[in-house]
Amino acid sequence: MNGSEKIIAQIQSEAKAKAESITAGAQAKAAEITAEYAAKAKKAFEAKMQDAEKEAAEAEAGIKRLASMESRKAVLSEKQALVAKAFEEAAKSVASMPEDKYVPFLAGLAAKASETGEEEIVFTGKDSAIAEKVLAEANKILESQGRKGALKKSADAGSFMGGLVIRRENIDVNCTIEVIMENCRERMSSEVARILFS
Repeated sequence: MNGSEKIIAQIQSEAKAKAESITAGAQAKAAEITAEYAAKAKKAFEAKMQDAEKEAAEAEAGIKRLASMESRKAVLSEKQALVAKAFEEAAKSVASMPEDKYVPFLAGLAAKASETGEEEIVFTGKDSAIAEKVLAEANKILESQGRKGALKKSADAGSFMGGLVIRRENIDVNCTIEVIMENCRERMSSEVARILFS
């Protein structure tokens, strides 16, 4: 299992634990909504009973359908929020990895995204402290692949959560954690939802 797979496995494990907790809350809220609408249905039925039993039955059925729809909408909304939260937590987890894991992660991103081996790397302000370690490791990776290893730190600092941007001439290759997580989200949302809610 490579580093990304370990990270994804860890993210999925943490997300599932959080999701179970949040799902229990969502189910309680759905039960509360259903109970509230059931109580309204019963009250409407009793009030209409004097006028017409048929009218009361129709009102109750309508209210129950509405309660069911509202309940399903509330649960769906909570599930969507949980999936979004799982990816948000995953991004935070990657951005706050210990240095001994984060440096190789960034170096691997830089080496993979580099075309010439001479690009500038834009780091976040917080990652500037480890920039030289990342560059040294990324350049070693490039050289081990028979490529030029002359990546250098950009004078610019990025305003992103983590990751980096590879800059060559007028082209930026965005390898930020935000973009990586968005790409993962597009590919993996249904899988994450299945893991969280099965």
